[in-house]
Amino acid sequence: MKSLSLRLRILLPLIALIIIGIGILTALSNRSTSNIIHDMATNQLETITQNLATQVSAWIQDLSADLQTQSELEIYQNTLKNQSFGNDFYITQANKSLKAFADRYPLYDSVSIVNNKGLAIASSDPNLIGKINISDRDYFKRTMQGQEEISNVVPSKADGRAIFVISKPVEAFGEVSGALIAALKLSSFSDTFVKPIKIGSEGYAYMTDSTGTIAAHPEADKLLKFNISDFKWGKEIMTKKNGMISYTLDGIKRMTAFRTEPTTGWVIAAGAATSDMFSAANSLTIRNIITGVIVVLVLAVVIILLIRPIISVLNKGVAFAKEIQQGDLSGRLHLDRSDELGQLGAALDTMADSLQQRAELAEAIAEGDLSQDVTLASPNDVLGRALRSMTDRLNDIISQINAASEQIDSGSGQVSDSAQDLSQGATQQASAIEEIGASLSELAGRTQENADNAATANQLANTARDAANGGSSQMQQMVAAMQEINASGQSISKIIKTIDEIAFQTNLLALNAAVEAARAGQHGKGFAVVAEEVRNLAARSAKAARETADLIEGSVQKGENGTAIANRTAAALEEIVAGIGKTADLVGEIAASSREQSDGLAQVNNGISQIDEVTQRNTAGAEESAAAAEELSSQSAHMRQLLQQFKLRGQGQTTTRPVVTALPQQPVTKPQERKAPAQKPQLAEPSGWDQVGQKATKPIIALDDDEFGKY
Repeated sequence: MKSLSLRLRILLPLIALIIIGIGILTALSNRSTSNIIHDMATNQLETITQNLATQVSAWIQDLSADLQTQSELEIYQNTLKNQSFGNDFYITQANKSLKAFADRYPLYDSVSIVNNKGLAIASSDPNLIGKINISDRDYFKRTMQGQEEISNVVPSKADGRAIFVISKPVEAFGEVSGALIAALKLSSFSDTFVKPIKIGSEGYAYMTDSTGTIAAHPEADKLLKFNISDFKWGKEIMTKKNGMISYTLDGIKRMTAFRTEPTTGWVIAAGAATSDMFSAANSLTIRNIITGVIVVLVLAVVIILLIRPIISVLNKGVAFAKEIQQGDLSGRLHLDRSDELGQLGAALDTMADSLQQRAELAEAIAEGDLSQDVTLASPNDVLGRALRSMTDRLNDIISQINAASEQIDSGSGQVSDSAQDLSQGATQQASAIEEIGASLSELAGRTQENADNAATANQLANTARDAANGGSSQMQQMVAAMQEINASGQSISKIIKTIDEIAFQTNLLALNAAVEAARAGQHGKGFAVVAEEVRNLAARSAKAARETADLIEGSVQKGENGTAIANRTAAALEEIVAGIGKTADLVGEIAASSREQSDGLAQVNNGISQIDEVTQRNTAGAEESAAAAEELSSQSAHMRQLLQQFKLRGQGQTTTRPVVTALPQQPVTKPQERKAPAQKPQLAEPSGWDQVGQKATKPIIALDDDEFGKY
């Protein structure tokens, strides 16, 4: 919106308001028209269904009354009484009577007399006699019970056409012996009651029986073949019986009023497409939209014609303001108008005249004439007050600068001499600090090397201590194993003693057995041989046990000696481990001390480096200060020459303005470039020396020799 022109800013909101207003009026009109048409259509559909229901009821009642009168004729009773005797007289008379009755009403398809078995015995159509049997029809069964019946839509037994039947009971011999059956053609029924009804351009009315089957419709091919109960909207109609619904059929939105005819129970419906019903409202909406567009276009043209002169004057004012913005004060508007725009143009011209006067005053001040008086255009003249304040302050400032320049000229010589002395002393100090820094750097390198060697020795001592601890642990395990071997040898020795005792007992048993065998005589010879062998085995076992016991005792003795040697070795290893641990601790303390010494020397070295850097900067600053002081002295004289160009209030008239020339540049000795000191080790945390360096590293603004002549 900010980038739009004033014309569009005026035109677009007005047109938008007009469009919104016309749109609201059109919407309200369309809504009101739609509501009226909807009410009219609803009333029309309900009226059609009500009238059609009334007509059908009256027609059915007339038919029922005629058929009731016809069913009471004696000829039909006689026909039923004599049907079993083969008497054709009554049948012929009945046929003539039925024919004359059917010809009076073209809606009848046929009128017949059927017996109690459902067989036609007389009819207005002779082709039906003896050929049509309706005993399976529900309406016939209820009629034979003495009730008048109006059937739903059924196919004709003769040719399958869609019909409905009105049946009346016929009595003979004091009981219901047959029925008068009147079949009515639904196609003719549709032509009489439904087809003449037109709703809009495509709307129509139709009727269904109590099951939803089409009973009357403008399109005859839908009779008996279309049931609205197959659709959701049809089920709603059959459920509600009376009312109004809207639904969509074949992609077309429709509205339908429906009513149940009380005599037959049939549903009478009338409906049309919603678009057809509201076509008038849609046409009116289109006409309203077209009218609104025309009104908007006419109003837009009128508004454009009204604002064009105003926009033209404003464009001139904008162009004039841009010229003033660019510094061109020569143009004027000169508008020949007496309205507010003319007053605006005159005010802009007056503003340009005032700015022109202020520009001439500023040009005089730029020429050095500070004696001009500024006249205020009004008490609110901000620019005039600013120019007056500027000339007053410039007069005061230039006067003060004249006085101060003389003092600067005398003091600059003293500053130059002091700066030269300071530069020389700073140079000597920097040289001495650089030599100290080099010595400390070499000392720090040696200390760092010692610290690294101590750390390596500490690592080796720790490794040796770990190895000694491992050997001591293994020796302890070996001592434990020797003790277990010694215990096992003692256990084996006990077992061998047990075996020796068993061998001794066996020998005694064998001896006793030999004695007993000798007593037995001849019968104990075999047992004596066995006893002898057992005694030999016992002797051999005893001998082997003694030899094994000797060996075991020797092994136990050697195991005890080995255990004693292992214990002495373990004690020696423990002493070695203790000594290595103490050595490792001492080496660790030496390494820690070396690291602390190395860190301390690194901090000292870093501090010396920072002092050297600060000293070098001070030296350079001193040399630059000396050069600046010399240049300041020459520039002071130059400034006094420049200040003489201004003409101040209270001073006499000056002669022709002198030409200012640049002073010759005096060569100034630049500070000697110094080599950067050797790189020193960096510390993890800042020390006191680091803080000194940080405070000293302030930004330095230095001027080269080539730049002094420019100011």
